[in-house]
Amino acid sequence: MEKYLPKYKLDTALIVALIMIGISVTSTVFGFLFFPVVTQICATALLLGVVKVGYVSVAILLIGLLLEAYNLYEHHRRHVVALMCVSIAACALAVWLMHGLAIRYSC
Repeated sequence: MEKYLPKYKLDTALIVALIMIGISVTSTVFGFLFFPVVTQICATALLLGVVKVGYVSVAILLIGLLLEAYNLYEHHRRHVVALMCVSIAACALAVWLMHGLAIRYSC
């Protein structure tokens, strides 16, 4: 069986790994951000540190999604624009939510 490599020679395993790392770290960051909200504990340093990790994880997620869009461009040109718009909007929403939670619940 021949290994699938698109025209641009980007291995899909690397892209899937980047997306999975970004998703898992981002969900963990949201879990850490909701800890002070639920427990009503003042943890400004925790919130600001976790948000910085969250920004990096969202950047990794966005890079993975955009690389996947780049891989799909040859065969699915119409759908790539939708994929890119949804990816950018979702990552921007995640950053906005992280920033809002960190600012709102810091002391």
